[in-house]
Order: sequence, then C-alpha cells, then structure tokens
Amino acid sequence: MHFLNARIATRSLAATGVAALLAACSGGTSLSPTTNALVRANLLAASGRSLPPGRHAVGGGWISAAAKSGSHVIYSGSYDDSTITIYPSKGINPPPIGTITTGLTDPERLFVDKNLELYTTDEGSPTSIVVYKPGKTSPSLTITNGVNYPTGIAVGADGTVYCANTGNTTVTEYPKGKTAPSLTVSLGNETPENLAVDGSNNLYIQYVGGSLGSGVIEVPPGKTSGTDLNLVIGSASALSVDKAGNIVIIDQGDSSLDVFPAGKTTPSKTLALGG
Repeated sequence: MHFLNARIATRSLAATGVAALLAACSGGTSLSPTTNALVRANLLAASGRSLPPGRHAVGGGWISAAAKSGSHVIYSGSYDDSTITIYPSKGINPPPIGTITTGLTDPERLFVDKNLELYTTDEGSPTSIVVYKPGKTSPSLTITNGVNYPTGIAVGADGTVYCANTGNTTVTEYPKGKTAPSLTVSLGNETPENLAVDGSNNLYIQYVGGSLGSGVIEVPPGKTSGTDLNLVIGSASALSVDKAGNIVIIDQGDSSLDVFPAGKTTPSKTLALGG
C-alpha cells in the first residue's frame, strides 16, 4: 500500500515544525510522525552537533554508507529547521544516518516513489517541489512553475508528480522529469491537503472547506475535475489508496485509521492509533 502523505499536529511545536515521516522500504510510501521519540531524535539531529565517526559531509548535509542506497530508511522533515533527517528503518529510536539541507527552506510533505527518489514540497521562497535521488543530499530537480504554497505530494506509477497548492486551491500535475505543469485541477472553495494515486492513475484529493468541511475527490487521469466521494471523515491528516481500491485515511482528531471500501461512504474498519 502506498502510504502516506500528511500534515502533522507537531507543526505547532516551535522547534519541530512539520515533521513528515517517510518509510522508503517500498516505493510510494510516506508517513507522518506521531511518536515523541522520533520528534526528539529529529531535534537532536538538527542541533548542530559534530558528525559521528564514519559519516561524511556531502554538500548541504551528510550521509553514511547505510543511507546511500535509499532503501530501508525513514525520512523525517523539519519545517522550522529546514532539514530532512534520515534514520534506519529498524531499531527503537535509532540515531540518524544522514541529513539533507541543500535546496530546503520550509519542507512540508514527503514522498518516496518506486525508484526510491525522495520528493518534498517546500513552502519557502520560492515555494517549490524538490527532488532527491537515493543517497544524495543535493536536489536532482526543483519545480517552481505552478507551485503555490504546496502541501500534499504524490507520484504515480508512470512518474507523474501531483502537487496540492493551498495558495490557489489547485492540484498541478507534472510529467516525469518536467518542471512545467501539464494539467491543473481547480478546487474553488476547497483547499487540497493530502493526495494519493491508485494503480490506474486516478487521483484522490483530500480537502478541507466547501459544504462538507472535509472530504475526498476522485479525479480520473487527464481530467481537470472529479467526483466528490462523500466520505464521512473528521480531521484527516493522511491519505492512501491500496491495491484493492480501499481508501485509507488517518484521522488525527480521534487518533484513528479508517478504511473505506471502494464505493462506500463510511469505513468498514477503524483502527485506534497510539499517541
């Protein structure tokens, strides 16, 4: 399952900002942090301490051999510290194995595609999408055209990049490797927050505002408008679609994970989350 892309309550912490967690163990995976241990680890990583033995500075960051492949790692982005910190995916509160700072000002959301490339939206000046190849700390691509105070980001199986823009309530689509949008979905009174793409390149947009207050719109490939799925959701902080077409949403309001079968407006399963 491609999971998940999120805005986190920890953004209210002055030292942490938005800390988005992304497990790069499989393509198209992104998570948001809900554990204080990982937030504390991120603060330590950004505190300016000297590099541990065996780790080498690379451009605007540093990276160890364990992080060079880009697999089996977790990325944690700090909005206020302009840093993405890299951790191993195993262990309890492990020390960092790398950091990325070049190209970052205010990183918002993170996404790892099937090729283990890291994508982040950035609300700095200019607002942008920044892309990093596995094991690299300098951007391979920066996109500013059409980007307007971005939040959610997703990448389809064909490499198409989707960006949620809160500044003008649109979602822009970019063909793989391109810096100009090929398509723009306008939402009007609804502000896009989180994005997901299924195996057929249908785009799912979780929004806030409008008559429902919060919901999910499904947009077919190549279209500029879609259908509101009328899902009954609360304060959504993450969105994903699994291979069976189930829509998975994390509701940070009641700390739960809700699973909506295709065509249903109420969840078939709700899992309580810790924290």
